[in-house]
Amino acid sequence: MNMFLNKILIVLFFFYPVTLLIGTAGGSFVQIFSIIILLLCLFLKKENIFLKENNINYFTNNYSLFAFLFSIYIVLNLLVNKDYNNSFLYIRFWLYTLIIIFLIDHKNTLKYFSIYFFFIFNFFVVDGFIQLITGYNLILNPAIEKYNIINGFFNDKKLGSALSRLFPIYLYLISQNQVLSQKKKLVFISCLVTLVLLLFTRERVAILLGFITFMIYYLINFNKRSLYATFFGLFFFILTISLSVSIRKNLWDGTINQIFPNNKIVFWSDVHQRYAETSFIIYKNNIIFGSGAKSYREECKLIDISSCSTHPHNFFFQILAELGTVGIFFYLFFYIFLIKKLINSFVSNNKYSILLISVLLFNFNPLLPSGNFFNSWLNCLLYFPLAFLIGKNELLKKK
Repeated sequence: MNMFLNKILIVLFFFYPVTLLIGTAGGSFVQIFSIIILLLCLFLKKENIFLKENNINYFTNNYSLFAFLFSIYIVLNLLVNKDYNNSFLYIRFWLYTLIIIFLIDHKNTLKYFSIYFFFIFNFFVVDGFIQLITGYNLILNPAIEKYNIINGFFNDKKLGSALSRLFPIYLYLISQNQVLSQKKKLVFISCLVTLVLLLFTRERVAILLGFITFMIYYLINFNKRSLYATFFGLFFFILTISLSVSIRKNLWDGTINQIFPNNKIVFWSDVHQRYAETSFIIYKNNIIFGSGAKSYREECKLIDISSCSTHPHNFFFQILAELGTVGIFFYLFFYIFLIKKLINSFVSNNKYSILLISVLLFNFNPLLPSGNFFNSWLNCLLYFPLAFLIGKNELLKKK
């Protein structure tokens, strides 16, 4: 029975990246179903991957304890603010990260998953190009505004966010697979194609993340060939933007006009500036615990209706407003901890930890626009690289 449950978990794990690229609900289903199986395995105790070789230590490592405390704080925060919504399920991200760690340490799971992920990632990139050329992807989902914005299987602008956040994992898994890591020309071509597709998704943060990931990957493999690859990739990236008037206007002119409207400097745009200012006012009214998870959409109505949205579009300001001083302490502690680990990785020349940590620092950067911190689909993408960082490099485990 237990071995059967283990196999189901592995199948769900292989299906997980597909769910993140075709919609926003599938990832949560995989997580919840996997956690139910985890609890069954722990209950049955015998012959399961979670209790072998003292794997129970994964529950008590530094990351696990930190993530558990943060999840508990969110639940308590909801109780204090009497907001009983699905944020109670936030703890599932911690649990599913642990499940991935168990799985990638289990026999040849990582080896086969890396090959599988290589084909899946490139399948969705090819699907995006089919949509770019024909206006429709493989399931006849139309591009947004005809040929202007590529959205793949999604109905809105999420493809860039998904691909850019899976791109570091894609390159990390290639580096961990002996066969794929030798296909340098193929990998280089797939990187360039991915960067071009990201440009046509028109998601500026996603494009920046994709480009940074590409640069870090080749710079940490520093040699004459990787240096040429980096410069060629940079040239190709700039050339593509230069040749596409519509992309240049959207990425460059649009961004400059937003940040510097009427000869003044604002936080990304006038709208983002209002979000930030409103968030700070909400924080001052609820300094310790904040106004409650997902409460910005209601609290903003009491301050400035023009600054209202479902969230303030920045992780730092959303946590500050909704989770207060306690929440921002967790955020800053985690961010500083990542910076420390990045420095240690440079000192120890742990190349692929540098890649994953750098991307995490980018994802949680307090200065960049972001999605909703409590969005389930986005959290699935944010927690995914953490599992590989912890599981294979053991950066956060107790010694």
